Amino acid sequence: MRRQHFINEKEKNEIQQKKHQIVSPPSTDIASEMILNVAAGLIAMGDNLEEKQNYLNTACTAWNLSLLPENKRDEAIDNCIEEFRKYNINVNDEECEDLKENYRIIIDHKIRAYPNSKKHMLGANAEFVNGEYKVNVMSFDPDKQ
Repeated sequence: MRRQHFINEKEKNEIQQKKHQIVSPPSTDIASEMILNVAAGLIAMGDNLEEKQNYLNTACTAWNLSLLPENKRDEAIDNCIEEFRKYNINVNDEECEDLKENYRIIIDHKIRAYPNSKKHMLGANAEFVNGEYKVNVMSFDPDKQ
């Protein structure tokens, strides 16, 4: 399994080069744009579609964790890591710590970029179409109901 760390200086240039390769659909899908705004660097780290999908799933989970009250987030992150370990039995402690850090970074980015958004990310997929990676995100916004 590839280590999931968000950004270090060594990879910063590579990530910047890859970021332009990921686009969201036309602006009708605001959730996709929002996720890319807070997590394009993380998603761009994926070297193939499967890895990009995994990073996209991480970003959506982190986004949803950001909706919890601050005093509930650490416990929820720990629960996510516990579930991750159940489905990835060969994962090591360092990989879990990296995942936790990714969650925290995306949570911080989301709160700074969209402090009032209560939008829930329900599902997402990455696809490769016409030479570009595209991200589609399905969401639910309780404020618009």
